[in-house]
Amino acid sequence: MFRMPTTALAPRLLKAEALLRPEYEGPHEMWDGVLVKREWSPFDTSAISASAMSLLFEHVTRRKLGRVTGSRVGYVLARGPDRVLVADAAFISVERTRIIVPGKFVEGAPDLAVEVRSPPESWISVVQRIGIWLAHGVRLVWAIDPEQRVVVVSRGFDPPETLTGKDTLDGAPVLPKFRIKVSRLFAGL
Repeated sequence: MFRMPTTALAPRLLKAEALLRPEYEGPHEMWDGVLVKREWSPFDTSAISASAMSLLFEHVTRRKLGRVTGSRVGYVLARGPDRVLVADAAFISVERTRIIVPGKFVEGAPDLAVEVRSPPESWISVVQRIGIWLAHGVRLVWAIDPEQRVVVVSRGFDPPETLTGKDTLDGAPVLPKFRIKVSRLFAGL
């Protein structure tokens, strides 16, 4: 039986702050200390992310509920080894804005994370990301599939709910007064 030596070619584990260096320009994440390059998004995926972010931003800022972020903000979900994920859009409640330090990644999870599936991604990988967000304290995840034009809503331990264009997407329990028709996310595509 072959045994790998303990000094085998294990990847060098990085710290979250390494992602802020110029050589890592572009979309990157860190999974347990290992750098992971994210793929760029095609137009429709990016447009849906922008719609979700815009609708959230309008709702949140009008009511002074917290902060909305886009796909260039890293959330440090774990340390030692470090895990940094990036949501396509996210919301942090005003009560939790203390986790935001200018010039740094956000230490901790957002209250709401939005994931938009890109064509090269499998739906299984999106489902895995939902689980990771929820396991690290996100209370609400919207997973959007542009191809199928559905939104899968995950709230903690509740069973996921699949919504189509005619359904209403709400932000409960994180943003209880947020309500839009799912079709608004796909408008113009």
